[in-house]
Amino acid sequence: MKSKGIWNKVPGILFGLAAVFAFFAVFAEGFASMYNMQNLLKDCSLLIIVSLGMNLAIMSGKINISVGAVMSLCGVITGIQLQRGMNIGIAILIGLLAGLALGLVCGYMIAYQNFSDWVVTYAFMGIAQGLALVASDGNTIPGFSNTFRFIATGKIFGIYTMIIIAALLCLLLVWLSTRTKFGYDVYSIGGSQQSAR
Repeated sequence: MKSKGIWNKVPGILFGLAAVFAFFAVFAEGFASMYNMQNLLKDCSLLIIVSLGMNLAIMSGKINISVGAVMSLCGVITGIQLQRGMNIGIAILIGLLAGLALGLVCGYMIAYQNFSDWVVTYAFMGIAQGLALVASDGNTIPGFSNTFRFIATGKIFGIYTMIIIAALLCLLLVWLSTRTKFGYDVYSIGGSQQSAR
C-alpha cells in the first residue's frame, strides 16, 4: 500500500516521458549517449527557465501566454545594447528590467483591475512581438562577443553553462515554492482566492 501511494504522487507525464526516452534509447543509435543528453539539455534549458515563471503563474491559478514574446523582446533589447558596445552585465540587466516592467503591468491589470489573465497576456503577447519586430527591423542581431556567447555555449567542468543556470533556477524555485511564505501564498491563492483572503 505504501509503495502504491508513492507511485500515485508521480505525475503521469513522467511515465510518458520515460516511455519515449526508452523507445529512442533502444531504436535510435547514440540517443542515450552523454554527448546527446548534454545537447538535449542545453537546447531545453531556455524553455525550462521560461517555464519556471509560468509554473508560478499556474500555481496561482492563472496563465501567461505572453512569455515567449516577452522573452524575444528582452533578447532583442539586450542584443541592441550589446551592439552599441554596452557592458554585458548592464545590457542583460536592461533586458531583464524590460521583461519585469511588462510583467508588472500584466500583473497589475490582472490582480488589481480584475481583467482576464487570458485577455491581458494575449494582448501583451502581440505588443511584445510587435515591439521586438520594430526594434530589430525584422532582422537577426549578429556580432556578439565570445564572453556573451559563453552563457549559452560555454562549459564549466564539462557541463554547458545554460544547463547549470537552469538547474540552479529550478532549485531556487523549489525552495521558493516549498520553503517560503511567498510559495505558500501562491499555492493558497491558486487553491482558492477567497479562502486565501
